[in-house]
Amino acid sequence: MNIIKNKFFINIIKNKFLHVILLTFLILYIENIILFLIKKKYNNFYKNHILFFNKKIKKIYKKNNIIFFINIIIIAPIWEELFFRLILFKILLLFFSIKLSIIISSILFSIFHFYIIQSILSFFFGIFFSLIFLYTKSIYYCIFIHSLNNLIFYFNFLY
Repeated sequence: MNIIKNKFFINIIKNKFLHVILLTFLILYIENIILFLIKKKYNNFYKNHILFFNKKIKKIYKKNNIIFFINIIIIAPIWEELFFRLILFKILLLFFSIKLSIIISSILFSIFHFYIIQSILSFFFGIFFSLIFLYTKSIYYCIFIHSLNNLIFYFNFLY
């Protein structure tokens, strides 16, 4: 019985997927705290920014939630992670240190997300995704986490 318990806990400790999931929930929790603090401190700016962003998004998708859902939950995470982690980050690693490559790819990832609040959060997510990519050696975890984050955004956007 003691051997089974030890193997069970050893498997949990070695399980990268579990680590990634726990880190993801921690990062999403921190993201919500940051958004809450921004909203509390800069309420008018936050409201104007969100209203502007929502108007632009709704104008683009013209209330077609299915296309919006497919784009931000499936297409965007796949191609953004393939480009920013699998291509750009790997190229940067050829020329720069790991730290500088993470910073450069995260800055470019945040610039790609045009709106100010989204860009600030995207910078930190870029760092997180790069670290997950380095830790797991797999782009699939990054795509999964990116999709999960966008899914939360999607439901916040709709309601």
